[in-house]
Amino acid sequence: MILNWIFELSSRLPLFVLGIVFIVGAKQGFHRYFTAIESRTGDPFRNPAYVVFLGSVLVALGFAMAGSFSMHSDHLSSRSLGKACMEGFLSMILLWCSIWINDRFILYGFKISKEIHQDRNLGVAFCVAGSTLATGFILNGSFIGYSPSFFREIVDVTIFWFLGQVMLCLAAFVFRRWKTYDVHKLIEYDDNVAVGVDYGCLLLGIGIVVRAGVVGAGGESIWHEWGLSLLLADLGILVLFLVYFLIGRYLSGGLDVRTEIEMRKNVALSCLQGSGVIAVALMLAALIQR
Repeated sequence: MILNWIFELSSRLPLFVLGIVFIVGAKQGFHRYFTAIESRTGDPFRNPAYVVFLGSVLVALGFAMAGSFSMHSDHLSSRSLGKACMEGFLSMILLWCSIWINDRFILYGFKISKEIHQDRNLGVAFCVAGSTLATGFILNGSFIGYSPSFFREIVDVTIFWFLGQVMLCLAAFVFRRWKTYDVHKLIEYDDNVAVGVDYGCLLLGIGIVVRAGVVGAGGESIWHEWGLSLLLADLGILVLFLVYFLIGRYLSGGLDVRTEIEMRKNVALSCLQGSGVIAVALMLAALIQR
């Protein structure tokens, strides 16, 4: 039995090697793309905002490829290895597109590249990291499904990714409107890391819930699958928002959350609140996942 398990594990090594190649390639491509910007501000790896940003991209890509690998590991062949390779490229493209969407619609009003690479703004970095990791979770769930053809799989993954981005943008809009302070001003001008962590953790929680809504899709008509996934994700996000706006006052030990995060830049409290939101998102995901 042990020998069979070792043989089965060794047969999956090509997928692992493929994943390492994509991670290294993504790091090199990301670093090369921003080298010109970072060269004016010194060593990029001495810039914590840049490292947080880069790290989130690599982890998100790992999440996405893990979803792809889970569908190929039991029947690995040259054909499935080729499909996993194409899915890796698709994941990189969609992750890059999600960063562009973040720049235009979630953190609009200023440039992410300037804030991270020139101003070394950690608050912005944690916001982008939250949405990037959320996209990684969404892609992970999108790959874990059953499509009748590879073309249909690409369409499904892209549509689920797009629906996820719409939900992230809507969640960001609600977050900004519900807060009594100017989220963008505090992140951009005050370099408020606490607000960035709070914002990023909420976006990550949304991604976890959306993943649960899309994972396992397949077997029914395309409209049925998209509609059911959207319904499950919407219900989960609604509950998550209700919990989010109640959980802070109980986790803060009686402190005024608004004052601590807005005025005192209390990163510890924002991490605690963000951890609570992610914990609730994980439990919600377990309940709504098909």
